[in-house]
Amino acid sequence: MAGRLRLDDETFERMFRRIYSTFGSAAPYVVFPDAQRFLRWLRKEGLVVGIVSNAEHRYRDVVLPALGLNQASLPPALPPLIHPSLHGRADDEH
Repeated sequence: MAGRLRLDDETFERMFRRIYSTFGSAAPYVVFPDAQRFLRWLRKEGLVVGIVSNAEHRYRDVVLPALGLNQASLPPALPPLIHPSLHGRADDEH
């Protein structure tokens, strides 16, 4: 097939690990300059702030804190609403 890249297992594994580690870090993401100020304002106004995502736990545990967007970076409020989706994961099938 034209345009189809064929990789041996070792090359595929190396590429996969590189992509997985890149997107599991803060490197490919950008936080708008006023994001934290806006989130603090929302909380000050009494609004519940949460994140809904289908990303895995590394996003909550690694990426958000690295970007300065986690519970510790914002004023105290309700318990955290940041929770990875646990439904539909491949490892749920036994």
